Amino acid sequence: MFVEMPMVARCCFCAPLRYGLLIWAYIKLVTSILAFGITLVWMFLCFLRFGPFNVDEIFLLMLIVSTLICLISDIFFNFVLILGTHKKNRSLLYLYYRYAFAHAAIFLVLGVLWIAYAIVENGKPLSQPDSVIYILCVILSVIVPLILHVYLFIVLRSELHKLEAKEQIKFDPITEYKARKEHTIEQKPNLEN
Repeated sequence: MFVEMPMVARCCFCAPLRYGLLIWAYIKLVTSILAFGITLVWMFLCFLRFGPFNVDEIFLLMLIVSTLICLISDIFFNFVLILGTHKKNRSLLYLYYRYAFAHAAIFLVLGVLWIAYAIVENGKPLSQPDSVIYILCVILSVIVPLILHVYLFIVLRSELHKLEAKEQIKFDPITEYKARKEHTIEQKPNLEN
């Protein structure tokens, strides 16, 4: 079954699409840089506190490294989104659009793994209220960015359709003049007959 994604005329019901997309891109870039820095600091502090990672903690290390790789790619592609939006470059915006689908899937998988790690790490989470709150925070830290990511999809897709429509309507006066001139030259011999 095919479902058409909704189109929006304004970002957040108030800003024009392009400016709203730029605002989202800058916010996303700042949050990605902050998340990258926090993850690095957290990994460094764990290393200082506990020493080198044990075999038991190899899953945590793999999760942290994969999260760092995901954040590095997100920072790079946020620059692509900002550049494409500033220059109204459809190819850069399409590149980010394709990346965004892959990033959402990877983020969802990493989020499920982080949730599973939080549940396993806390043992029986329902018996301790602090564990339940911790797990709910981890779940919300996965769900909320995914919802915002879907909204960014919709805004980006709307901007791409808007740019496509503008590109189809472009008027080139020189080409139009040459076409009219050729058309009048072709019609003159027909008038003489």
